[in-house]
Amino acid sequence: MITAQANKKTQSWYDKAFASKLMTPNIIVIIVICVFPLIYGIFLSFFQYELALPSPIKFVGFGNYLKVFGDATFWSAVKVSFISVIGGAALQLFLGFGAALILNRDFRGRSIIVAILLIPTTLAPVVVGFIFRMLLDDRFGPVNYLIKSIGLQPISWWGNPQASLPGIIIANGWEWFPFVMLVLLAGLQSVPQDLIDSARVDGASDWNVFWKIVLPLLKTVMVVVVLIRAIEDLKMFDIILVTTGGGPGIATQTMNMYAYQKGFSFFSIGYASALSYVQLILALILVRFLFSQLSKED
Repeated sequence: MITAQANKKTQSWYDKAFASKLMTPNIIVIIVICVFPLIYGIFLSFFQYELALPSPIKFVGFGNYLKVFGDATFWSAVKVSFISVIGGAALQLFLGFGAALILNRDFRGRSIIVAILLIPTTLAPVVVGFIFRMLLDDRFGPVNYLIKSIGLQPISWWGNPQASLPGIIIANGWEWFPFVMLVLLAGLQSVPQDLIDSARVDGASDWNVFWKIVLPLLKTVMVVVVLIRAIEDLKMFDIILVTTGGGPGIATQTMNMYAYQKGFSFFSIGYASALSYVQLILALILVRFLFSQLSKED
């Protein structure tokens, strides 16, 4: 029996060793692709590294971070980023929930409609940016043509600081509300039908069924989908680059766009690295807040 136990332990050790050998290439790839750039970016953020100037790399410690906190343009970018996240989440949740409620019924052609509505999510953000750049064009866009046809003044979507950010939010919302719709539709179909039938037998109206049964059961799903979309919207870059490039002025300059311009237009690599890690900290704070809301729902 002792020999059998020893053989079993030996076999278990060989299995673990074999599993470790299989995982080693993946671990190396993760370190090279993910961990090394992360550490190297932190390293660069402590240096004054200007590629456009023939000056040596200079260690400045937390100087770049102190400069970030005193940079009015950065805080404007923070404001724009959070407006785009809040506005985008609200628009996507509104459109996605409405579409999910409509599609949560059995009718002919429902699967075809769902497939058509999912088309925007299959497009690259650059393509979506080009589509809305043409749709909302000041002179030739069909949206402004419709606005003029009803007797209103056309809107300078990409040249007006007050209209450019809503235009980007609309473009991003059009691309991603089908994802929200799909998640919420799955949530609606998981609501127990027995609860709804019992409430209706007791005389509850459709509004009461929705407000007191369906919506409370969907709150956790809604918080999760808002969390996912908020994280993704904080990283939004392609649509802004194609439509406005961060303009007019700094009206649509998000944290991503500002760090990109500092790093790849002005070649201030150290400062751009510090900007990126401050953005990471702010994103983690937002994610922590949303997770706390999810914990409350649980």
